Amino acid sequence: MSTHELFSNPICRPEDLGRPIPASAHAVSMALPRWQDVVGYEEKKPEVMNRLTAGYPRFFTHTLVRELSRELGGGQPCLPFPSARVANQCLAYVRRHTGEPASVVERRGLHGVVTSAVGEPTLRAFWQHAGWIVSSRQAEARLDGQPERPDGPAIRQSLRRQLAGFYDCAETDVFLTPPAWRRSMPRCSPPCVEPRKPPPSNWGFRMWIR
Repeated sequence: MSTHELFSNPICRPEDLGRPIPASAHAVSMALPRWQDVVGYEEKKPEVMNRLTAGYPRFFTHTLVRELSRELGGGQPCLPFPSARVANQCLAYVRRHTGEPASVVERRGLHGVVTSAVGEPTLRAFWQHAGWIVSSRQAEARLDGQPERPDGPAIRQSLRRQLAGFYDCAETDVFLTPPAWRRSMPRCSPPCVEPRKPPPSNWGFRMWIR
């Protein structure tokens, strides 16, 4: 649904509860049309939570991410992470804060952390507060058997070219940089993570057009 359609036909009816905005499998926003829906979301009421099909990735586990978690964890509480380094940081966090058994699992180059039902809330706390997560698009690609895409000048140039064409501007007017929250999140959560290197460039980009 375009911006114009949202203005003329807003998603604000009670039956719109949980509807993804926009209508995409990778949407990160959803409709909470009534105040009681907002309260129900914050209080995690089943009648609200069971209607959600999308949400902000650190707070809502996407269907594709859940599927990837099941593949990695074999039915045990598990979450996937973008690298072995991050998975091991999560492992240390879960063990330190719960004393529960936990382990890093690896299948086909994917890394996840498996723990017990008691350790699961702490596992999810790391996922939420550290911000080092697997996106729905990454999960979809890995479930489809696609390899991790390399990062480099050619990839960046291709992205600039596509964005320049979309916005009808010169490629030299497109700038790529990691989003600010990606840079700041690890420094805001020292109990969870202790970064030693700058964040990798494949964490996402922000674009400015002059």
